[in-house]
Amino acid sequence: MMKITFVAAALLFVLPASAQVPTVTDEIAFALTLHRRIAGSTNVMTSPYSLRQALGMAYIGAASKTRAQMARVLGAGPTFESDEKKRRESLGAADDPVTLKVANALFVKEGYTFLPRFIQTVTDTFAADVFIRKFGPKALAEINGWAQAATSGKIPVILDELNDADRAVLLSAVYFKGSWVTAFPKEKSEATRPGDATSGPLPETFHPTKGKPFSVKLMSVNGSFEYASAPGWQAVRLPYKGDRLAMIAVLPAADSSLAGFREKLNARMWRSLRDQLKNYQQGLVAIPKFTFSKTHEMKAPLGELGMTLPFDRVYADFSNMSKPANMREEIYISKVVHKAFVAVDEEGTEAAAVTAVVMSIKGTAVDLEAPFQFVADRPFLFVIEDIRSGTILFIGEVHDPRE
Repeated sequence: MMKITFVAAALLFVLPASAQVPTVTDEIAFALTLHRRIAGSTNVMTSPYSLRQALGMAYIGAASKTRAQMARVLGAGPTFESDEKKRRESLGAADDPVTLKVANALFVKEGYTFLPRFIQTVTDTFAADVFIRKFGPKALAEINGWAQAATSGKIPVILDELNDADRAVLLSAVYFKGSWVTAFPKEKSEATRPGDATSGPLPETFHPTKGKPFSVKLMSVNGSFEYASAPGWQAVRLPYKGDRLAMIAVLPAADSSLAGFREKLNARMWRSLRDQLKNYQQGLVAIPKFTFSKTHEMKAPLGELGMTLPFDRVYADFSNMSKPANMREEIYISKVVHKAFVAVDEEGTEAAAVTAVVMSIKGTAVDLEAPFQFVADRPFLFVIEDIRSGTILFIGEVHDPRE
């Protein structure tokens, strides 16, 4: 049975009609556009879903131009709330033998007043737990303890400190653990059909983005997978048990680069790539084992996408969140911290992410008959998705599996 815990739901506040906001809700565009801003020449992974949940809670408290900016960057169109609700309910209805946990929380500094309507929406729509605490070392420890519990211990610390100006912390966590439908053998095994490659550890030379090529033993398995290729890339879908969640691995052509592929990858191209992963083909999949953790301060990349007002101590407008009598007590987003963890081995995948949004006061086509060869002996992109809705839970790149 799939163990799935949801402490999250959809937004209820309807976005005002405006020519400045998107006409459709597009979480895929948000995921890929932000990934292009963050990715470079080293391993990287984020959870667009966690980021969108945490920023979504802030979004419902935003007003005027601040709200419009957030809507554009998040891809929050007129049906944002209903789309998020449908997506959550679809994920929650899955009955898979994997573990997927999503949790939201709001920590509020004792003595600071938030509008009842905002608190009601956070608790009813996002099903977030609300904690009112004296901000200090104990509250910081509790926030980090929440992150640790929500990620099964994979992310024990999300914030290093709470400042005197901080008034609230919005948190969203995602944890996933699943086993491959077709596991990678840990020992070499012979091919079962003439012409097929053997499965098991495969000695190869990996060509990292930076540094010299090095020897590595890739995990490999011969089997039938949803596979597609086009000029410049090849892709394969590796399902987890239950066939509801899967990893899509995309390998740029040997004469190109992951950076070049990334720059071309937009929502339209991604949907086209996914649409081509329809037919099962027999072939060999070989990828490295990898484990890494990453921390990102997201204000700069979000600002580069056009989300600047929420971080502006003068012009940020979160009057749908709080309306203090003293203007110096008005709030803005002072920090967006995102931490992610991933581990991939022969048996499956474990991944986790936490986003913390800190609110502070302002004062201070291939030959189908020929077996394919998907050998990731160079940097590649990976996505862990919900197959049914297409929601990107995690997205990352492996530039050097030794990191």
